[in-house]
Amino acid sequence: MKKLISILLVISLSAVFSGAAYASEPVIESYQITETDNGGYIEIDLNTNDTTDPEPLYGLQKATNLPAAYSSVEKGYITPVKNQSNASICWAFTTMSALEADVIRNFEDASVSNTAFSPFHLSWFTYIAPQSTDTHFGETYLGATTSPFAIGGNWNRATATLANFRGIAKSSSVPENQSLDESLRYSTDSGYVIKDAIILDTEEDVKSWIMNHGGCYISYHHNSNYLNPENGAYYNTSGTTQNHAITVVGWDDNYNRSNFKTSPSSNGAWLCKNSFGSEFTKIGGYMWISYEDISIDITKSFFGFSAQKNEYYNNYIYNNVSFSNYFSIDNSVSEANVFTAKDDEYISAVAFQTMNKNLTAKIEIYTEIPLNPSTPVNGSPVSEMTTSVTGVGYHTISLSTPVNIKKGTRFSVVITLSGSGKVFLPIEKTTSGSASYTGNAGESFLKQSTEGAVWHDTYSYNDNSYRNVYVSALTKKELVHDIATREVSATCTTDGYKKVYCKNCGYVESYVEYKATGHHHSANVTKPTCTAKGYTTHTCSCGDTYKDTYVNALGHNYVDGICSRCHAEDSEYFLNKAKAAAKSELQAAKTSALTENGKRIADTAITNINKAASIESVESIKAKALKEIKAENAIAEANPTAFVKINVASERKIDYRSKVIIKATATGVPEGYYLIMTVNGKEIKGTAEVSYEIPELTQDVTYSVKIVDSKGAVQKDANGNDLKKDSKVSCDAGFFKKLVAFFKGLFKSLPTVEVKP
Repeated sequence: MKKLISILLVISLSAVFSGAAYASEPVIESYQITETDNGGYIEIDLNTNDTTDPEPLYGLQKATNLPAAYSSVEKGYITPVKNQSNASICWAFTTMSALEADVIRNFEDASVSNTAFSPFHLSWFTYIAPQSTDTHFGETYLGATTSPFAIGGNWNRATATLANFRGIAKSSSVPENQSLDESLRYSTDSGYVIKDAIILDTEEDVKSWIMNHGGCYISYHHNSNYLNPENGAYYNTSGTTQNHAITVVGWDDNYNRSNFKTSPSSNGAWLCKNSFGSEFTKIGGYMWISYEDISIDITKSFFGFSAQKNEYYNNYIYNNVSFSNYFSIDNSVSEANVFTAKDDEYISAVAFQTMNKNLTAKIEIYTEIPLNPSTPVNGSPVSEMTTSVTGVGYHTISLSTPVNIKKGTRFSVVITLSGSGKVFLPIEKTTSGSASYTGNAGESFLKQSTEGAVWHDTYSYNDNSYRNVYVSALTKKELVHDIATREVSATCTTDGYKKVYCKNCGYVESYVEYKATGHHHSANVTKPTCTAKGYTTHTCSCGDTYKDTYVNALGHNYVDGICSRCHAEDSEYFLNKAKAAAKSELQAAKTSALTENGKRIADTAITNINKAASIESVESIKAKALKEIKAENAIAEANPTAFVKINVASERKIDYRSKVIIKATATGVPEGYYLIMTVNGKEIKGTAEVSYEIPELTQDVTYSVKIVDSKGAVQKDANGNDLKKDSKVSCDAGFFKKLVAFFKGLFKSLPTVEVKP
C-alpha cells in the first residue's frame, strides 16, 4: 500500500436556498459528499446523519434470525484470490469480486471456472474520457492526470461507471495494468450488467446480502502490523481512515478473540477475500477481520452489488460519473429526465439512485414530449406503476408493462420519491466535486410536493450550477416473452386452472381448466346407546360434513335394577324395593305391639328409608317418594346432567412394564353429552364407558374423566360441582420389580392389568 496521504478533495457544504431564481422555488437544503484520498483508496462519507431527520438514515441492528457462521467459499460461490500488485485499484478488484460472487450464486450457467471480471476495465473507463465522440448519453468524465490504476476510487465511482454499462468485462479479453483500447469501453462479452448497488447499514443487511449474493464490498483501514499472517486474523485498534477495500464472503460469530494479535473484547469476525494474492496469508490470501475493528463503520463500510443479464438495447443516461451533491427535501420529491429515442424500441426498465433506506417510488413514462419542454409531463402519459425501494444506492426497476416508443420520439421518465421525513435527492452540481459536470436545458427536472404542479429545469435552477438528476431508461429492441406459470388447484366446489402466460404482454401460451372434484366423504358410524340415537357422520377432506341414517336409542336393559349395557341404575326399581322393605318392617313393628324389639325395627326403617321424624303408614312413604321423584325431575329438566355419576378406579400401584388398560364408566349420561378420559395428553370419547391402553407402564400416569357437552364444556352435577374425577396409576419401579419385568419381557410374559371402577 502507498504511504497514506490525507488530501481533502471536497469540502462539506450546507446552504439554504430562499428562491432567488423563481418566486416559487422550494426552500431546500443542499449537501456535498466528502471524499478523502487515503493513498489508493478514496474514502467517502455521504454526510447524511442529519439530526433534523426524524427517522435516522442508518443504524446498527443485531442480526437475530441468521446462522452464527456462514461461508460463501464453502458454498462454491467465490472465485480465486487475485493480486492487484502495484495497482491502486482495490476498489475495482472488490467490486468485480462481489459481482462475480453474485453471478455464480444466482445464475445457473455461471461457475467459478467461467466467471472472471476485469477490475482494470472498470478502473480505466471510470477515469478515461472517450477518445472520439461518445454515442452514449452523458458529457462528463472524471478525467485522469495520471494512470487510472494509480488514482484510487470507491463504491460510488464504481456504481456510476457500472450504471453506464461500462465495467463488467471478461478478464480474458482485457489486458492487465495497461492502456485499454476504446473499442472495449462498452464491452458486453461477459453478458452481464449492473442491477442494484446498495449500502448495507445493519449487520442483518450485510449477512443477508452475503447469503443471497455471495459477498459484499467492505472498506476499512489496512496496516499489516495488525495482521496475524498465520491465521489471517486482523484487528486494527487505532487506524480510523479507510484506505483499502476487500470482499466479505462470510462470518463466524464465535471466531475466537485470542486469534488476533491484540484480543478484542468479544469473539466474532468477518471472513474476507483480499486482493494481495493467495500467499498474503497462510489461509490462501483470506482474512478474518474482527467485528470490533475500529475502522469498520456500519454507515459507510459495506456495499452490495448485484448483476443481471444484459438483455438491453439502449441505456439512456446523462450521468457518466458519480454524484457529489444532493438535495434534502421534506416528504416527497419528483425528478425526471427527458430523452430522445434512437430507434423503434421498448422501455422495459428504469434506473435511479436514492439516499433513503425506505421509500415509495411512483414511476411514470410520458411520450410526445415537445422540444424545449417546460415540464417533463407535457406529453402523453403511457405508463404508471408504484413500488417500494429499500436501500440507499442504485436501483433497477422493471416496468410492469414495457412501453413501445418510435425512433425520434421524445419521452420522459418521472420518478416520485416519498417517505417519512426528508427525502435526499442526488444531483450533479458544477461547483462541487471532482468533475466539471455538463448538461443542457430541457433534460432534467425536479418538483417538490408542496409546490403542486410547478416543475424546475435543473439547468437553470437557483444559481444555474445544477445539471442532471440520476434517472435512466433501459430499452429492449424486441420484447421476448417472459413466460410464467400460474396454477390454481381445483377444490371440491370450485374449478381450478393452469395458465402459462407472458408477464410482459399478457400472451397466453396455454390454459388448462380443472373441474371441481366434488366431495369425497368418508363415513363414520356412531352406534346408538341406551339413551342416545345412533347415526352416520359423512366427512370430506375439505371440511364439509353431514349426518344421516339415524337409529333410535336402545333403551335400558335392566337386570336387578342395573342396565346390562350402560350400568345405569333403575331408580324406580330401588325405590319400590325400599318401599317394600319399609312396609314389611313397619308391619313387623305394628304386630310386635311396640315391644322393645319392634321399636328397634321401626326406628331402623325410619332412619334408613326416609330419614323422617316419624312414619305412621306406608302411604306416607309413598307420598314422600312421589314428592322426591317430582323434585328430581324438575332438577333434571334444568340440568340434564345433574344426576350423572362418574365411576373411576381408586389409585393403584402396578408392576413395572405391565400392560395397563384404564377404564371408566358413567351412568345417566343424556343424549348429546359425552364421557371424556384424558390420559397422556390424549382424549378418549364415549358415552357410558371409555378405556385407554398403556402398552408398557414405566412411570406414574395421572388421568382425568369428565362429562362434556357437544362443545367440550365440562358439565355440573345437582350441587353445581364439575362432573370430573381424577385418579392415578402408580408404577412400582423398584429395582426388584424392574428385574422381574426384565425376565418376564424376555419370555414375553409381561402381565396385563385392568384398572376399572
